[in-house]
Amino acid sequence: MRCLGIPTRVITNFDSGHDTDGNLIIDEYYDSTGRILENMKKDTVWNYHVWNECWMARRDLPPGHGGWQVLDATPQETSNGLYCCGPASVKAIKEGEVDLNYDTRFAFSMVNADCMSWLVSGGKEQKIHQDTAAVGNFISTKSIQSDERDDITDSYKYEEGSLQERQVFLKALQKLKAGSDVIQVSLKFELLDPPNMGQDINFVLLAVNMSPQFKDLKLNLSAQSLLHDGSPLAPFWQDVAYITLFPQEEKTYPCKILYSQYSQYLSTDKLIRVSALGEEKNSPEKILVNKIITLTFPGIMINVLGAAFVNQPLTVQVVFSNPLSEPVEDCVLTLEGSGLFRKQQRVL
Repeated sequence: MRCLGIPTRVITNFDSGHDTDGNLIIDEYYDSTGRILENMKKDTVWNYHVWNECWMARRDLPPGHGGWQVLDATPQETSNGLYCCGPASVKAIKEGEVDLNYDTRFAFSMVNADCMSWLVSGGKEQKIHQDTAAVGNFISTKSIQSDERDDITDSYKYEEGSLQERQVFLKALQKLKAGSDVIQVSLKFELLDPPNMGQDINFVLLAVNMSPQFKDLKLNLSAQSLLHDGSPLAPFWQDVAYITLFPQEEKTYPCKILYSQYSQYLSTDKLIRVSALGEEKNSPEKILVNKIITLTFPGIMINVLGAAFVNQPLTVQVVFSNPLSEPVEDCVLTLEGSGLFRKQQRVL
């Protein structure tokens, strides 16, 4: 696009929604143990997705919808029978004008879909949780004349949790003749320590009763690894908790996943989803919460030893550590630098 003289920039969206049925909702289905039902999962949330914005006039749209337009060169769904996406007006996305061309509905769901969780039991589906802020975070591009990140989330949507943002979402739903509900009791996972690779994962489940009634909850907790596109692997950790809550009371339940429990089940993306599915005693009410944990690795330091001169050898020192409690073998250290190294790999 730049070669054609069209101003273009790369956009990165974190927690990017992939809504396959066009209802602006990312639907997830769980069984009574809190395990995701993969055979029913069609919508996903990618940990990030990238597209382009191109600056152009939109004489085919109502006035005010020119400027930056979304063009996705790597779409995963077809549009009118072709694998393409856009151009969709960023202004139309922000204002919930999901009926405007092209693929604005899908682009809206990438940045502002709600996540809905369903419990499947006995052939019936019951809504148990709705997250309005999980999709579309830290929408970013490169700053002008700088390598710093420029956060442009506010060009795609109003502030999460604000009245304007909810009004726009309801406006978009009304255009699709869809609906949305909310539920009461709150569950939330909070990490106690940084989730370092090779160490146990310590966290708590915070339960808050916002209703005027007493709550007697049974909670099924589970953990499973994820791929980068949100696809889950088999659960490797499960627990059951019983929590009683008086009106307006909150409690925490401590949780720990040992390194020995998750090490052999990790995917190459090092993502773990922890889930808690709660049910109230003598009531059909169900509650669900989940959290994605990204394991962190120790950094690698590169020290330049001595001054650097053109056409002369230069020695660098690479400092790294093994974060695991056991020795590792057959490791590979890869050094990259165009024309700088005679050998790119060292086996350790």
